[in-house]
Amino acid sequence: VLRRLLQRQQQIYATDAAAAKALISTGTAPRNGSIGEAEHAAWTAVCLAVLNLDEVLVRQ
Repeated sequence: VLRRLLQRQQQIYATDAAAAKALISTGTAPRNGSIGEAEHAAWTAVCLAVLNLDEVLVRQ
């Protein structure tokens, strides 16, 4: 599932550079320049999906 999500996000951000740049430009930490913007955005999207799973969220 995550591999398919990553592949889909790679396709999306490879064709939409503005969306990739918008996603990875949030936050204050400097971006690692050794990875392309589209690839960085795709992995960011996958990480966001994982962190938003109910299993990851802490419930009170």
